[in-house]
Amino acid sequence: MMRSYRTLILAVLLVALIVPVCTTFAKPKPRAVVDAGVIAPAVSVFPGTKYDNIYTQEAYDDGATGSFEVLQAESAKFVAVQLWADGLLPNTTYRVYVDQNGVTPGDVSTAGPCTLISTFTTDATGYAEWYYETPSLAAGTYVWSVYINRIIYTGPKLTTNNTVLISDNLNFTIN
Repeated sequence: MMRSYRTLILAVLLVALIVPVCTTFAKPKPRAVVDAGVIAPAVSVFPGTKYDNIYTQEAYDDGATGSFEVLQAESAKFVAVQLWADGLLPNTTYRVYVDQNGVTPGDVSTAGPCTLISTFTTDATGYAEWYYETPSLAAGTYVWSVYINRIIYTGPKLTTNNTVLISDNLNFTIN
């Protein structure tokens, strides 16, 4: 009986010590929207370029579009990006890339280079939500753009990786 009390007291003390440590090192959750915008078919962002192809035209014809928010906690060294896309192909996997230079619509020379961040899969209606927290960033002003690419595999080989949607620039500052 005495042994079980000691075990219980030891367990309570350990939890009391661990919880504050975990709370101290946890990232603060983003609280404020610092930027928001739309995600448009790539063909309308860069018409008459490599972004004007059968995959971007399909997304355009299907009414694919989206929106995003950039969230940031006060004094945080990171941001979170939340995006919503609709009108994409149902039950289809897409890649998400970030262009850390932003884009100027109509000027394809401003596109890229892009970094692959992750993937998402649309639901049965072609809708998807995606959330990403950046790692800690250096102080400065950032202008990014998000590219959503349709991917197609033939067997194990990736055969298609075409941008179908491109976001407005995501603007935020890290102090």
